Amino acid sequence: MKFLKNFFRTKSDIIDCISIELKILQEEIDLFLKINNHSELRNFTDQFLSYESEFSNNFDKLLKNINIFFKRPYYWNEIFDIITELKKISALFNSYYYKSIAFENKNINCSLFANQKYLFNNLQNFLKIFLSNRDYASELIKNNEHEINSFSDKYISILNNEILQSEDSLKQIEVFRVFEKLNERNEKVQNAMMKLFVVTNL
Repeated sequence: MKFLKNFFRTKSDIIDCISIELKILQEEIDLFLKINNHSELRNFTDQFLSYESEFSNNFDKLLKNINIFFKRPYYWNEIFDIITELKKISALFNSYYYKSIAFENKNINCSLFANQKYLFNNLQNFLKIFLSNRDYASELIKNNEHEINSFSDKYISILNNEILQSEDSLKQIEVFRVFEKLNERNEKVQNAMMKLFVVTNL
């Protein structure tokens, strides 16, 4: 009985930590959307660094929970895949922030960030209920797949119709590649969600 209590408490701790990470990443997106141009960056740097520090500390806490062998959920490999991808997304956000030209394209990037926030919300909801509500978890996976495809289509459309047509297209493409890599990470998270769903149904 004590083992089961530890198991479910640790599962809850891990999901809570991931929820905190997702909240931080969404707050970073909100911060990106507040910045109108390069000259405003200095007004937000302390706040961004605070988010990065909070994410890093929370990631360390996650690893501590997962690395205690006797407390690991049996599906810890799939959970680890998800948090690893979130860490990579955090690194991409860091790269985006320090590419100052990114904020000259705020209106273009808004729609992609809206997709990204939706994907974060989907993941958060999935992690809360994937053991208790299998039908809803399955729907969230399908919704995620649709949103990733939408992100990809939107990325290609903006790249062809906006970025490649701009006067400084080479610089813009360098920034826009962040979104390409971001979608690759989203696909990795999606694969981990599907694996998690299958493994916990055995």
